[in-house]
Order: sequence, then C-alpha cells, then structure tokens
Amino acid sequence: MDFDAIVIDLFNLYFRLANKVKEKENYKLVLTTIINHIEENFHKYLITPSTKIYFLVDPIPKTKKEFNTLRQNILPSYKSNRTYSLTDIKNITLLKKYVERRNPQYVELYDGINEADDFVEPLIEYLNKNNLKNILLYTTDSDWFRYLSPTIKVWKHINEDFTDEDFYKEFHFYPTIASITLMKAFFGDSSDKILSVVSEFDHRKDALPYISRAEQWIKQISEKKETLEEVVDRLKSYNFRTLREAKDIDKNFEKQFIFTLINDEKTIDKNLLTTLIRNIKIISSTKPDIEKGWYSWGEKDSGWCNLIDLTLHINKYEDKFSSTFGKVE
Repeated sequence: MDFDAIVIDLFNLYFRLANKVKEKENYKLVLTTIINHIEENFHKYLITPSTKIYFLVDPIPKTKKEFNTLRQNILPSYKSNRTYSLTDIKNITLLKKYVERRNPQYVELYDGINEADDFVEPLIEYLNKNNLKNILLYTTDSDWFRYLSPTIKVWKHINEDFTDEDFYKEFHFYPTIASITLMKAFFGDSSDKILSVVSEFDHRKDALPYISRAEQWIKQISEKKETLEEVVDRLKSYNFRTLREAKDIDKNFEKQFIFTLINDEKTIDKNLLTTLIRNIKIISSTKPDIEKGWYSWGEKDSGWCNLIDLTLHINKYEDKFSSTFGKVE
C-alpha cells in the first residue's frame, strides 16, 4: 500500500528497538540496528517526490534525569519517573543527525520544547491542506490514536494495521481528538505520571459507577463529533451553583456527571473537575507552528549520510559527546 506521508515517533522507535539489542551499551550496534529498521521498512515507500517520512522528536534530555517540557510547568511530576542513560542520549542525538542528512524526503520536526505528540495534529492539518490524506503513523503511543480516521492508520508493529474500526471494536466508540483526550484525562496515564480523576474513588466500593458514567460521557462526545475546545469551554463554565440551578440537568447527562464530581461529599478532593481540566491541558497538543520547527535535509548543513559513512559521523561528533557527557564505550 502506498502512503502520502509516514510519521514516526522517533523516541518511541528508538526505545522499542534499542531495548531488544542484547549489547545495549554498544551504541554503534544499537544505532545501526535502528537505521537498518528504517531503511528496510520505510524508505521503500518514498516512491514519489511528494512522499516524505516525518520524524517527530521529543526534547532531548541534557542529563540522565532531566526531561524538560512545557507540561512540567503545569504538573511538575510529569514524566519525572523517566531516566535516560548517557548511551541513550548519545544515540538519539546521533540518530537525529542521521535523519537530518539521509535524504531530502526525510523531514525532522524538533524544536527542543514541544514533544513529538504536539507536532502530530498540526502536521496532519498541513498534510491535508496539501491534499496528502493517506497517512501512516508509526508508534505504540495510544495518544496518537486520537488521529485515527478512514485515511489515517497506525502501525504499532510493521505491517500491522490498527484502524479507526479496530479501535471501535475494542472501545465501542470511534476515536476523535476530544474523546481520546478526555479518556486519558479522566483515567490518567501512569507512564507519564498523570494521576487519574477516578483514582479519587479507588478507596470506595462505588468507584465503578463513576467509571461507567465517564465511559458513557466519552462515548457521547465521540458520537456528537464535538471538538475538544467545545467540551473544555463547557467544563470551565461549570461550578456547583450553576449546575445545582441548571433547569435542564435532568435531561443533560454531562451536567449530571460533572455535578456528581463536584457535589460528592464523600470524596477526598472536591476539586475533581479542576483535576480533569488540568489533565486535559497536559494531554492536549500545544499545536506548535511546524513550519518554524521542522528541519529538512540541506537547510542547515550540507551533505548527507547513509550506512556506509555513518561511522564517519559518529567519529565526527565523538569529541563533542565526550566533553559533554563523558566517554561512552
């Protein structure tokens, strides 16, 4: 099958493959393994000049435990559970160098501030404006499922399609930006250290009704095809008084559901709606200006590299890495 564009989550790709290499500290072996994977599985789709492979890159940590993102200004604990070895930092930086020089049809999206997740939405909008609609997303990150559609699919593994219909079979609603964002905001994400709203009810015997109501609400948002902005604007307008006095609350499931979050005196934290809105903000795309962020072949540095001269590039940057991170064997 031909694609108009292939979009790859570079960090996700790196760690999936690097963790399978037995000699993980052998950075040349790890790097060559990943590049071989790209060459063998994606490069063949560059049939026409308009087809491109977009590599979306998270901010590269400067130290083993540092992962600075805009979201940590909202939630300091965000991704604080992640650590990176010096080898990982070195490999990812060298992998960026490879992407930047491999081919004019390889495009990197990186600005050192926004995460790979943030670039997906504006990139898809850009591609669609240019009538490039048949898009493959390569990642295991469930955040990217929000972009599934009849013309956009996800490969969690090579040649294993995951479509909007597959999502529906598993979750019983069609994915939209709003529905997936709300689902993660309500149920949280332990891998990113985002606490769930539902965790406030975990100590109680009646947690299940809250979960089922949340699922019903999310499904309703999906069916109505509401935008995330529409939903968030409504959520921000709710408070105890306006909901208690709402004349249509008996007929409005969303208002009933949100009112239970605000009004339940048995909960530990009565600001559950605030927690939900905060989580939505953390999970939502920052929508960076991709035309300022992307770095395509030849724009900043001349030359290109392939597997043959990869070693030359590794040696070229060896001194720089050694002085910054120390010698990595």
